[in-house]
Amino acid sequence: MLRGWDATTGQQRWMHALDSRPIYATCAISNEAGALLAIAGSDEIIHIWDPVTEEMQSGASFYARNPVRSLSCLKTEDATFLVMADEDGAVHLYDMNNHSYQTLYIRERDGAYRANPQILDRSVTAVSAFRHKEDAVLVTGGDDGSLTIDVATKNARNLFYPYRPMERNRRRRLKPRHLRRAHEGEVFALSPFHIGSNTFLATAGVDRAVRIWGLTRDRPYGSLEGHTGAVRALCPFTTDDGDLLVSTGDDRTARIWDPISGNLVQVIRLHHPALALAQAGDLLAVGLSAGLLLIQPDLAHRADRRREDALPLQYAQGSATGRRRRVTNQQRRRGSD
Repeated sequence: MLRGWDATTGQQRWMHALDSRPIYATCAISNEAGALLAIAGSDEIIHIWDPVTEEMQSGASFYARNPVRSLSCLKTEDATFLVMADEDGAVHLYDMNNHSYQTLYIRERDGAYRANPQILDRSVTAVSAFRHKEDAVLVTGGDDGSLTIDVATKNARNLFYPYRPMERNRRRRLKPRHLRRAHEGEVFALSPFHIGSNTFLATAGVDRAVRIWGLTRDRPYGSLEGHTGAVRALCPFTTDDGDLLVSTGDDRTARIWDPISGNLVQVIRLHHPALALAQAGDLLAVGLSAGLLLIQPDLAHRADRRREDALPLQYAQGSATGRRRRVTNQQRRRGSD
């Protein structure tokens, strides 16, 4: 275990743990005591790790059948789910309450699964599951650069158990709500974030761009650019002033962005390529090709609180979003004359 300290304040700034294994995916699992981390390495096991006690929760870890490359957690009123994309491009669901395991998506060539999953013509390379108002949302990114958003109204189990009998003995199957050409090449990372009460989606991939989307928009608000290599992971970092957005990847940097202004808040230099990100309390967990790095970001110079109705990249210099809004307001005024 390696630790770094601020010589001026005496505060611990970072900790390097699990240095003997690559960390391909991680996500936070909130509980009453704080946040645990689900960690996926090369051993086909999802480990549950407590960053406070620095101990593995051996009773909660489970076998994932294939190495996992993307991992997301969704909590409902009565259950906690882990959604995983494995190295074969399939998507699986694990219910942490009753320890059940189900395959949701497979690629057409994968005939070995027997869980009646939905068959896709692409490999899923990234997943994200989250709540949006009363809906449960499952987003998948593909090796063809596409993006699919599936929504289940009111009951998350309707989404995650698509072949479960529904009312009047009907079966509900997952159908794409939106399919977009999000990136040129593989999509490696997906992350929801909030501005006020509104939810937005950040995506990233091999083309080095971080793009910001609305859940009902066919075009992105814009892009955050600066990475010099593929972007492998994204996560929101919640502060008292709202959500920041963190990105990392092959260029060995973790970049913290203000999603409203598009400004780069902080660049953290890393010693290894980064593959995964998650927020654990006030710490940023970075999954590296050699271990897990826990960082205390320095966000003292965070911008003032933003308006509840602000849009992503609204105040960015030369923002296309700002130009579109001005034209729209102009058209509205003309229409009311």
